[in-house]
This record gives sequence, C-alpha cells and structure tokens, in this order.
Amino acid sequence: MMRAKRVVEGLTVVALGSVLLANTLGALSWSVWADVFSLWPLLIIAAGLDILGKGLGREWVRVAASLVVLAGLLYAVFASASGIGVAPAQRTASGATEDFSFVEPASASVMRGVAVVRGGAGRVSVEAGEALAAASGRSPFVPTFDVSRQDGTARVETSLGSHPWLWTGRAPSAELDVALSRDLPWDLTIEAGAGQLEADLTELRLTRARIDAGVSESTLTFGEADGVVPVEIHTGVSSVTLRFPRDAAFRVMVRGGLVSFESDEAGGVERTSDASGVRTYEHGPEQAADRFDVEIQAGLSSVAIELY
Repeated sequence: MMRAKRVVEGLTVVALGSVLLANTLGALSWSVWADVFSLWPLLIIAAGLDILGKGLGREWVRVAASLVVLAGLLYAVFASASGIGVAPAQRTASGATEDFSFVEPASASVMRGVAVVRGGAGRVSVEAGEALAAASGRSPFVPTFDVSRQDGTARVETSLGSHPWLWTGRAPSAELDVALSRDLPWDLTIEAGAGQLEADLTELRLTRARIDAGVSESTLTFGEADGVVPVEIHTGVSSVTLRFPRDAAFRVMVRGGLVSFESDEAGGVERTSDASGVRTYEHGPEQAADRFDVEIQAGLSSVAIELY
C-alpha cells in the first residue's frame, strides 16, 4: 500500500506539471487555476483522511487521500476546459446577467486620484477617459462603484462584486470596463481576480501602480513615464504581458517563483543581472529621468516583455 500511495502522489505531481506545461504552451488557459483553487475544501478532506489513515494504521485510507487531490485536480481541469466552471458565484437577486453603468463627472477641485479596481471573476479592462471615473459592463454579480473626495484627492473603488474571500470559479459573461481621467495623476491598484485583464495605460498619468494578476491572463500596455514610476506586480498563477513604447526607458526585476520569461532582445531589452535569484531586464538609459521601475513578485506564471 505504501508503494500505491507513492504512485498516486507521483501521478499528482505529473498532473500538476502537465497543467503548467499546457498553460505555458497556450493549450490551456491560466484561468484553470481559479477552478482548481475553488476546490480547496478537498485539501482539508484529504488531510483528514491522511490523519485517519495514520491513526488506524490503514495505508489504503492514505492512498484515498492522495486520490482525492488527484481527482479534484483532474475534475477542475475538465470543468475549466469545457467552460462550465466548478462553483457558483454571488449573484444578483434575479441570478441573471445584468448591464450596469456608473459615471462620476470631472471636477476642477480634484488634483490627483487614487483608484482601486477589483476584477473578481470575469474580464476587466482599464483605460483613460474624459470623466473623473466611469465603470460599465455586464455581470451576474452585484457591482460596486464608490467615489469620495477629500483635500483635492479623489478615491475611486470599483469591482464586479463577487465575494473577496471565496474562490468562485470563472464567469465568462462578467465584464468590467473602467475609465479614469487622463487629466489627473493616478495611484492605481488593480486586483485582476480570476479571468482576463486588459489595461491600456498609455494615456494615464501614473504616479504608482500595483497589479495583482491573481489567476488571469493579463496584458499591461504602458505609455510614456512622467518621472520615475514604480510598478509592483504579483503574478500569482497567471500569464502577464508587459508592453512598452520602443523609446521608453524601463527596468523589470523578477523575484522568486516558478516563471517562464520572454523578452524582446532584438528591440534592445537586456538581461543585466542574475544575483540572489533576482533577474533584471533593462531598456533605455539606466539613469533616465522618465522611466518605469517594475518589480515582479513571481508565482507560477509566464511573463513576456514586448515593445511597440
């Protein structure tokens, strides 16, 4: 029985590696991990079976614990690939997908903005716009949109409205499109959640950005930097593409994680160091007054740098 348990554990590791390989090759969406993580109670069940097996001296019970984990992983992959998801999400009263739209008009009294965009489960886009802030889309969830002003600073928070503490699986019909004033400097935080993120930041005046890619496929397109703009990215279990203008100066530092990395070396992106597990990629003058300073805390992910 001990041999059987090791065989099942080995199959589980092989299955995990196969899913990651399929993610990296583009054969399977990275959003599959939202469905995998939504089955986290199975880990508690498996742990309980393992403890029970040890207490009773029954190795077959411990084998069952490993089978529970393997079965959960395979089911989540099947559910994700078929598009059905594995768990329900918090929904509107009717349970149907509904359109929504919010707009906060521009104000001459506002000098800067702080924005937090939470994606939940679905597709999220962020771009520049004319109003102070606007959010629209369609969702089976209850969306949120809150704006406050104090001492010349506008604080904007918007989300698709799914539970922040519960993995809810995918919701392909959920969409959140956010536009922030192109006339204000913004401190921007995006929590992609589980799904897709498309952030066109080319016309936004960023002073700082924090991106939690979560379990998503994310594309971040930057424009011209105004001063030194720090950007912090947590990749989670995701695919992240960073796009910069060909004449932009930037530095990208990647720390930790299991990550596959692609950069446009033909366009002049250089790998400059590999010390203490930190990989650094640079483009343009090192001491440029206007540049993006990007730090990536990597999880299980793929990261690519593109020039346009």
